[in-house]
Amino acid sequence: MMSDAMAKYGKCFISAPLGLDLGELPDLLAERGIEWEWAKESSEQIAGAATAIKAADFFIGVLTSSRGDLRVLFEAGVASGLSKPILLIVADSVSLSLEYALFSIAKVSLNNRRALAFNLDAFRRAPHKDIFSRETSRRSAETTSRGKLPQISDLKSVSPRFESALERRIYDVVVASGGTAQAQPEGGGGVGVQYRPDLLVWLGHQEPELLDPAVVEVKGGRIDDRGVSRIEARLLSFMNATGVRTGFVVSSEEPPGRSHPLSANIFWLGIAEFEHLVISSSLGNYVRNMRNRIVHGAR
Repeated sequence: MMSDAMAKYGKCFISAPLGLDLGELPDLLAERGIEWEWAKESSEQIAGAATAIKAADFFIGVLTSSRGDLRVLFEAGVASGLSKPILLIVADSVSLSLEYALFSIAKVSLNNRRALAFNLDAFRRAPHKDIFSRETSRRSAETTSRGKLPQISDLKSVSPRFESALERRIYDVVVASGGTAQAQPEGGGGVGVQYRPDLLVWLGHQEPELLDPAVVEVKGGRIDDRGVSRIEARLLSFMNATGVRTGFVVSSEEPPGRSHPLSANIFWLGIAEFEHLVISSSLGNYVRNMRNRIVHGAR
């Protein structure tokens, strides 16, 4: 059954370079009953893009590192000004300098059906904030980072169901920092991965390439070496199938030592350290630094 959040996304405006093969995207939209309109070519048609974007429920932009990206970004700006949820599908080769806080980013191929389906469904399920509410949250997080971390009782009550108080705590910290989160994300679109991690989190205003989204597995108690390998294998399988670039295991106990990490993109953190990194907007820098250390064999 379609969730209420997903049902709100019935009409889409797609902006992409002229003549681009949209791959699996049209079929995936059709399967979900989503009407869509593609950006037009002529000047008169382009002038009417704002009207079409306004009539849409959400906006998808496709960036390919071509001259056509300029129009895509312009129309994404129009969608942002109209407070439309925005998903940017970005080729791996694209390097952008823009305010990522406005967008959700999916670095996946238009022909990778499983990963594209997952990102489309996760985007539709996730709560979205426009530029104005995100800026308010960001300023609140900056104020918090100069003082103490928020307590669970200080944070706004939310409706998702959680498996544990620790999972709820992580969710609340992400939201308090200006990000968004989704509990118990489904694979969606026949991804072929039965395992469902505890949380997907969107922290694109901190580090879009690595944290928009990232997957979080929550663990209480001590974990032995065999448990570490099993958890990392499941996370890595999910990440490979969906295109999610970064995974975290957040634990209530001291994180275990990892002499042979299965992936340089999976990180173990204690709850207090994770909270501090998120609230202080340092999580992206931490991921980049630790990944470089792992890749180069440093401990």
